[in-house]
Amino acid sequence: MNQNFERAFQLSGQVALITGGGSGLGYATAKCMAAAGAVVVIMGRREEVLQKACAELGDTVHYIVHDITDVSAAQTVIDRIVRDYRYYSQQRGTTLQEASRGDLHSGF
Repeated sequence: MNQNFERAFQLSGQVALITGGGSGLGYATAKCMAAAGAVVVIMGRREEVLQKACAELGDTVHYIVHDITDVSAAQTVIDRIVRDYRYYSQQRGTTLQEASRGDLHSGF
């Protein structure tokens, strides 16, 4: 494969937060992002499912148990991710912390 093409999809030094990452489309997205070099944080309600996904996807995939319908806890979750994974996201143009200063209801 062409090196420029491969670099276009390189995610080294970035942190990806994926809701519903324990199964289905979220799991597939987490797999692709981890393969592209990102540190991936998957989030969902079922800890057993998240643990299994992390075991299958490798050491760069981590999980947080959280129900995204609990909007009141969203800032706490973002703060935790920024605290725990800040090292990986320092090379990004927009950090999760900067993104979280916006309206959490409208997305990042």
